[in-house]
Amino acid sequence: MYDHAFLGWLNSRTRTKRLIALLVILAFLGLSATPTIAAVQQASERRAVQQSLEPSGWQAMEQTVTQLRRTLLELRGHWDERRDALDPQAVADLLDRVDRLHQRLERQQDKALAREQRLAERLARGNVPEHVRERHRQSMDGVGERLNAVLSALQGVTVEDPETLGPDAIDAALGALSPDEDVRPARAPEPLRLPSKAVEPEERREPRTTPDAFIKDELSSRALPELAAHGEFDLEGLPGASEPRWLESTAEVTLTEAIKDKAAELGHDPVRIHAWVRNNIAWLPTWGAAQTAEHTLSSRQGNAFDIASLQIALLRASDIPARYVHGTIEVEADAFRNWAGGFEDIGNATDFAASGGIPLTTLVQGGEVRQVRMEHIWVEAALDYFPSRGAVMESADAWVPLDSSFKQYEFFDGIDVAEVTGIDPEQVAEQFLGSGTLKEEAGYIQGFDAGILQATQNDAEGALEAHIASLPDDATVRDVLGGREIITRDFTMLPARLPNAITTVGARHDALPAALQHRITFGLGRDILGNLLNTVEFAWSEVNGERITLSFSPATADDEAALEALLPEGDIDDPADLPDTIPAGLVNLVPELRVAGEVVAKGERLAVGEEMDFAFRVNQRGIGVDTAGKDVVAGSYLHVTVAGGSVSPARLDRVRQRVEATTDALESENEQHLAGLTREELLGDLFHAGMLGYFAQLEAFSHQQAREVSAQVNLAPSAGTYGYTPNVSTLFGIPRAITPGGVTMDLDRIARTVSQPEDPDFDRATLNTQIGALTSALEHGIPEQQFSTEDERAEGISAAKALAIANAEGQRIYTIDQSNRDEALAALNLSSDTTSEIRQAVDAGREVTTHTDPVAVPGWQGAGYVVLDPETGSGAWLIEGGLNGGFLDIVNNLFFNLSGAAVDILSFLGRTIQAIGDYATALQDVSRLLIGAAAVIKAAATWTETESIQKTAMAVAINLMVSFVVVATVAFLATLTISLA
Repeated sequence: MYDHAFLGWLNSRTRTKRLIALLVILAFLGLSATPTIAAVQQASERRAVQQSLEPSGWQAMEQTVTQLRRTLLELRGHWDERRDALDPQAVADLLDRVDRLHQRLERQQDKALAREQRLAERLARGNVPEHVRERHRQSMDGVGERLNAVLSALQGVTVEDPETLGPDAIDAALGALSPDEDVRPARAPEPLRLPSKAVEPEERREPRTTPDAFIKDELSSRALPELAAHGEFDLEGLPGASEPRWLESTAEVTLTEAIKDKAAELGHDPVRIHAWVRNNIAWLPTWGAAQTAEHTLSSRQGNAFDIASLQIALLRASDIPARYVHGTIEVEADAFRNWAGGFEDIGNATDFAASGGIPLTTLVQGGEVRQVRMEHIWVEAALDYFPSRGAVMESADAWVPLDSSFKQYEFFDGIDVAEVTGIDPEQVAEQFLGSGTLKEEAGYIQGFDAGILQATQNDAEGALEAHIASLPDDATVRDVLGGREIITRDFTMLPARLPNAITTVGARHDALPAALQHRITFGLGRDILGNLLNTVEFAWSEVNGERITLSFSPATADDEAALEALLPEGDIDDPADLPDTIPAGLVNLVPELRVAGEVVAKGERLAVGEEMDFAFRVNQRGIGVDTAGKDVVAGSYLHVTVAGGSVSPARLDRVRQRVEATTDALESENEQHLAGLTREELLGDLFHAGMLGYFAQLEAFSHQQAREVSAQVNLAPSAGTYGYTPNVSTLFGIPRAITPGGVTMDLDRIARTVSQPEDPDFDRATLNTQIGALTSALEHGIPEQQFSTEDERAEGISAAKALAIANAEGQRIYTIDQSNRDEALAALNLSSDTTSEIRQAVDAGREVTTHTDPVAVPGWQGAGYVVLDPETGSGAWLIEGGLNGGFLDIVNNLFFNLSGAAVDILSFLGRTIQAIGDYATALQDVSRLLIGAAAVIKAAATWTETESIQKTAMAVAINLMVSFVVVATVAFLATLTISLA
């Protein structure tokens, strides 16, 4: 066991602190006790995982070609390095290996040709059009010719006497085995991206202080002709009030049934509407419209744009003209500290708001900050203001300014976890540090027992459960976790003025201009310069939390007929008889982007197994523009997630209702009900539920983590994909078929605004990295929640989980920077692509944490690695293959085998069900997965709960606290936690 002097030494070692702290974070995320990690010592489990990774078909042939290429390169090296003294035995051994691989390739060729011949016969019997069958013939003729050329070239290497072999024969064989060049245009190089990041503007923006400044930036008001009075409320006496635009629906001002119901509940009374919005909707210190009025109504939080949109919607739904006002105000410093999140330091408060993009500056008097000058959005409504100040509405006489965003809060600390649990921080720290090996100069740790931290977590959980059980029945989540509560005000009439001084009125808007909206543009393809192709653009509020899917449909009726021909003839008694492969080149597909089930964009035609560059461009107002992209296999089905600000509980509930309706239809086994199901209902809602659950849990967990170190965090505009991706079998680098793959979660942008913690043991980069670890853990955790059953737990993978598995296996865990790059890279037994990416990141000034050897879960084998910016804590939490997220294997699931066919799931699943005499297996699979989706929604809805809850629901609070609070309360470990100062 180390003594306190050693602990002091360790605390001065920055890289070692980061490395140990990462392991601490992973342990407290509950990763050290997952089934895969527990199974690393079980040989039978390891064999099962290994069997799931064994290649077949075209994959096996590609593996043989790769092994031949490597063996021949090694053989060729004998001539390059030892021309004068060849080692006969070494050459003979290599030639023997070439001969064995040669024979294996011949056998695989025979099987492949026989398999393709059977397919050709099936296509002919299925009346597939001749031009489609010709595609298949040409593809197979090309493969046959290429394989024959390879086998012929290998004959020249197969000699009885090694001395008669020359380098020319080896070069000829290598040439025949070389992969084809990628025919796609090269993508313009992109800088190293860090998807999990804290955003902030490059320079703090000053607020505009004159109307001319707003006009210069094209933010001026626009005029429209007036109309007559609306309804019973007389508008004629107020100039401009009768313009129709003040009552219309817009992208943010959504006049939905929920809005109309709320307006009716409030009696269409402007005083009650103002009071309710002001007293119930929390302000987020960010800039740019991100949510619709209904979204804000449901989530009970939003920035000034979102809150103004809600108030305007409620007023317009009450036939009261209302509009946005964009201007500049001044707020007293103490009030601003409270408003922005309860900060003690005004500098931390203004930095946090500025990082959200708000233009602001401080006004200093006598050496102290007295006010904060900031741009702001408020509301003006055409009201009967004199003399009742809106209490009596007969005839409009004034445009009345209203600001429901500004308010003050009461803050609550929650329970003292350290006191409740009685944890001894230094004892836990010393036990943990004494359980493994530290190599400071080499930059690695090994063999640390995460079970020590897990035991601490379990003890804490027991103590917390006992304490929470003793709380009153009306205890709330806030009482346990802490938080804030709006200090309400009673209104019998509207206020006489805004709560803060207005210095400039810049513009008035009926609808927010694009320059004040966060926006996202999707592109189905990119050109050689990186420009998006086949684009469609949205205001962020229009797609925030919406069901967006990227799928592929047969390009023509002939392509659909080819897919139908792949089904076996006659009755299917066993789902295993269904096709598990689709030849590449046989079917052409068209990518389709759908929003709420409606096609909004289509891409260029692709063959099954080809890749499309799917990209999106985020314009975050006040911050800047960010473009991200990925290669999507034709045959995938992905939910495209757009999130920011908050998650709407109402949207969660709507998805839950749709999932339950689909589950009922499936379980009914009623052909009419089944015929009404679409691919969007079967797959879209499944993955939509998962991503809503992801961001709801991320929001709850990250807020709790920030609260424990006296900091604030908000979800900034984020986007990514979650869905089914088939495996692509290649030969000579060219796609030959797609086979059942897995669920992939690939978050291309997980952005947030993060404040400087006011806990002296933490800094902003530390907290940012901790939240990054959380984003990674949820990338395997959410799929596992959805796809696990009581009898069988699904096994996903993420960067966080891969590192935890590697530590449990006793691997070295390296943190690599430029000081130990060469030594660390030499110790890694990872793929060349992964090693190259790590080297590139380190050379660019990043720090990379990874493990030495591949780890495996069913269907996946490789490495997890974390690329961090040491100054900010932003990072990329990657798994091998380039995913900024996670993977879960579902190769044995019938439902996804079918969806991998890349056709409309309604027609394909429907035809398959008709062909199966007993289709209970298919229905059970689909139903089980949708029930898993409902479970995630239920969990996500629980995270958003703010009302009084009973003791039986307090397990939610325990989960939140145990996962994160223990890290903060173990004081010494807190000082270890990735101190990036």
